Formats: sequence, C-alpha cells, structure tokens
Amino acid sequence: ARGGPARNNNTQIQCNATNMFNTAQSIVVLILIAGPPLAPSILPINPGPREALIQWNEPFSLIDILDYNVALVSMDTDAIMPFTVEGLSIRVNETDLSPFTNYSVIVSARNRAGVSDNDTMEFQTDQAAPTAPPTNILTSATLLGEIFVS
Repeated sequence: ARGGPARNNNTQIQCNATNMFNTAQSIVVLILIAGPPLAPSILPINPGPREALIQWNEPFSLIDILDYNVALVSMDTDAIMPFTVEGLSIRVNETDLSPFTNYSVIVSARNRAGVSDNDTMEFQTDQAAPTAPPTNILTSATLLGEIFVS
C-alpha cells in the first residue's frame, strides 16, 4: 500500500495486488474522524490547610478542547464539589477545603466529539493552627508539687 497526500483530514491510499497474471489496483480514501481527547494528566498537588492549586497537562486532542470537568471529593465525608474550568488549573480555598482532610480530585477533558477518560489524584490538606484557645482545662496538684493539666 502507498499513501497519498492528506487533504481535509482525508488520506488516499492506493492498494496494488500483483500475481503472475495481472495487477489489480484499488484506491481507498481514509477519513480521519476526531474523537474525544486523551485523559489530562494531573500534576503533583502541594496543598495548604485550606487551599490547593490543582493543575494538569493539556491532553492530546485532534480538535480544540472546550473545557475540563473537575470533581473534588472529600474522602472523609463523600461530599462532591464539581467545577467546570476552561484553563489548565483551578485554585480551591477555604470555602471548599477543610484542614487535615483527605481529598480525591478527578479531571476529564471535553471537546466537540466527547469526554476523555478521567485522571485521579489523592491529597491531604495540612493541619491548621488552632482558631481559639483551649477550653475545659482541668488541673490538679500532687503532694510532690507537680501539676497535671488535662
């Protein structure tokens, strides 16, 4: 088989079959049809206690990517927070994240032909400083001059 020039996403291929009697020739036109994009690849996440920057690489697609579907799932409460993003990142903050909590982030890409497979990554937010002083503190003294705090 021998390939011809590609025009308008079409490729013409000439197929020849030869034996001792004759040569038969056939022209076949292949039409390249764009499908859904490949899955985006999430980059490492370094969250703080109440914020995280989630970024991903642009996946391969024969046609333009329209947007990205991002789902942030709290693995502690199973709460799902969906986002639709046009760029390659999203910053989530204290309205979406809690300190010292496990999350899973799921990202897929969408073009006119469909939606990609998902890429998933898990992360844990950092611990946060206390927001108030301790309450209900009990103390007791011993005969040896020690004080116990609980």
